[in-house]
Amino acid sequence: MSRIIDNNQSSLSSDKITKITLSKILLLAWQPFFLLIISEIILQLVSIMISFYIKEIFDAAVTGNTDILIAKAPLFIILVCGIFPFNTWLSYIRAMFVKKSSTILKQRYLKRVFNKNINEFQSSGIAGYINDITNNANTLEERYFQQMTVVIMSVTAFFGSLAIIISINWQTLIFVVPCLGIILFSMYKTGNLLKKPEQKKASYLEEYTRYAKESLSAFRIVKSFQLEKRIIRDFNQRSKNVQDKGYEIEKRATYLQAMNQFISGAVVLFCLLIGVRAVTAGTVSIGVLFVLIIAVSNLIHPILMLSEVLPPIRSVEPIFEKMEQHLKNQQVQKIKKPYPGLEQQISLTNVSFDYPDIPVLKNANAKFKKGGKYLIIGPSGSGKSTILRLLRKYFNPDHGQIMIDDSQLNEIDTDSYYQKLSNIEQNIFIFDDTIRNNITLFQNVSEEKLKSVITAAGLDNLLNSRTNGLDDILINNGAELSGGEKARIAIARGLLAEADIMLLDEPFASLDDETAQKIEQKLLQLSNITILNVSHVVFNTTKNLYDDILLVKNGQIYTKSEK
Repeated sequence: MSRIIDNNQSSLSSDKITKITLSKILLLAWQPFFLLIISEIILQLVSIMISFYIKEIFDAAVTGNTDILIAKAPLFIILVCGIFPFNTWLSYIRAMFVKKSSTILKQRYLKRVFNKNINEFQSSGIAGYINDITNNANTLEERYFQQMTVVIMSVTAFFGSLAIIISINWQTLIFVVPCLGIILFSMYKTGNLLKKPEQKKASYLEEYTRYAKESLSAFRIVKSFQLEKRIIRDFNQRSKNVQDKGYEIEKRATYLQAMNQFISGAVVLFCLLIGVRAVTAGTVSIGVLFVLIIAVSNLIHPILMLSEVLPPIRSVEPIFEKMEQHLKNQQVQKIKKPYPGLEQQISLTNVSFDYPDIPVLKNANAKFKKGGKYLIIGPSGSGKSTILRLLRKYFNPDHGQIMIDDSQLNEIDTDSYYQKLSNIEQNIFIFDDTIRNNITLFQNVSEEKLKSVITAAGLDNLLNSRTNGLDDILINNGAELSGGEKARIAIARGLLAEADIMLLDEPFASLDDETAQKIEQKLLQLSNITILNVSHVVFNTTKNLYDDILLVKNGQIYTKSEK
């Protein structure tokens, strides 16, 4: 089913600007990244100096030249002692780089999530996004950003050791280079062997996260219908899939790691045997042999380290691609005209809408005048809430038109439209913050205006009962508030935004009758606000206060006179 998304041009531009790439993250974290590279280079230069001092000290010790020993020892000791604090500094820089990179990844991911088309976000569900910002983000931190510090260390160590070998005895490379080629080939094969299992594991993790969220969200249903055994069984299977795939990855990585270690050990041993023979023949000194063995070992060790870290780095590509897929807006966006506010009426003309394989509305018609109050009733699944979703621009109708005055709703800029639209639902979200910020939604509002809205929404009693009034902190989604108090906060939000359209979706379902009637009366007294209330709860004391009562049934919308 083709639907055009009503996002504004700024969202489209922002989506392009904030597109995440791993290389871009490294550039954004350039300060610790650059500092890390410079520090590793300095460390290798110091290591080269130490190696040459070791050579001279060994040769002096063998020949009994105490003058060289005395001359070289002080600086050698200073260099060796300086390694410890410098390595401590390096550890700090590595941690700072990982921290900044991971922070940038999560911040930019969340920024792009809020640039998603709202209907695409809803249709995909939140479990995938939660999995991305938790499991997948942690995987990227461990298998990419942390491993990048090892790559930098290994590359600088490799070239440092190469410089030592070339300076002392370049012929050693004739044997070492082919062995390095074998290890590099093994690295390439390792990456290919781990890539598909990592991709599969990421898929299992997303499924695991989604199922865990769904199971916990349905806790009351599970308990009521005694579904614990089934839920636990299915959960265990998904958990087992994740662990089995992780075990497979570790098993393959361990095997390839052991093979690479065997090759490197064989190379060092062979170099040692050749070196001993050269010392016996008098062609090289003990000091040269000692430094060469260390240099060859240090030349192979970085390659070995790379063979261990590059496969994990390569294996995160499918994970990152999956994250990008979640963030990508699939549908075409158009430039929209700003919403000036409702002047006359909202009209639905021959509106048809189907969910996949489920027809909901068929050539439905309705008109809602500015400032009018409308109660929408009907059986479950008739399409009452769908009307509100269409007016919220979550979807576009398959056929027909929704007009705001003389403009089609799908041609109106979403951001400016939402500024004049207020939603009150059964489940009202409360931030872990002050009552003030929950009402103002973190906007700067004058005290006079805020006080007026609080009185209009009937929040005075709540504030009088709180020790710190507006500055009292609410936690855990406002667990200490009653349903009526939450509803009044939602009303205050709408009034403060100066909304001219208010959409209510079963706002009284969880409230007692007395509280619900008081809130409904308060809403119906609001002037210049068009109210559409979808509700199963209808009170005789308030139903006559509505301008019209609409019945949604069999895909049609009937007014009071037509029922």
